[in-house]
Amino acid sequence: MDTPEEKYQRMAMVMQEVASELKGESERGCVVLAFAWMDDQLTNNLRKFLLPSARQSAKADELLGVGSPVGDAATKIDLCLRLGLLHQHTHKSLHMFRRLRNDFAHMASDISFSTPSIHDRVLAIFDNEEPVIRALWESVVQDPEVRAATEHDRNKSGPHILRTAFGTRSLFEQTAASLVAGLISIEYALTPIKPPRRVNA
Repeated sequence: MDTPEEKYQRMAMVMQEVASELKGESERGCVVLAFAWMDDQLTNNLRKFLLPSARQSAKADELLGVGSPVGDAATKIDLCLRLGLLHQHTHKSLHMFRRLRNDFAHMASDISFSTPSIHDRVLAIFDNEEPVIRALWESVVQDPEVRAATEHDRNKSGPHILRTAFGTRSLFEQTAASLVAGLISIEYALTPIKPPRRVNA
């Protein structure tokens, strides 16, 4: 079992990898890819927690596969909450990310992180995830970009520094990366459910 420090170090490594990958994407690609990682990790967490599918192929999973009862992202988010695999604030953030992804993926209009409604929604997600970002701050500040931008504000809290020092896109990347890292840490801690014991007649 990991110590809290080891858990946060592992989460910070994942955060840095995800944030770095997102930086190379267009704005639309950044949002769509970030949520795809969240959706995939929710699927991984459910697969680890639930009894295995009777089908051999993960794509043919009768419960979690595409077009299946729990195949869409909104249902996975709600099911994870009901099974106790998510905190309420993470559930809320995931739905906010999902709606943001839907807007970027499906709207024909020209939207970007500078669109006022998008900017406000990214700030709302960031504020909702503040407890996680605060816990990870010492690891986040190891990122050279974060360290350079926050050097003059060392006496303030990590979330406050990030919110004032970075633009909307960088806040999105950091928040998305922290959420993906958090979902991965949940997978590490999961204990799969066991089938009921057979009762002899």
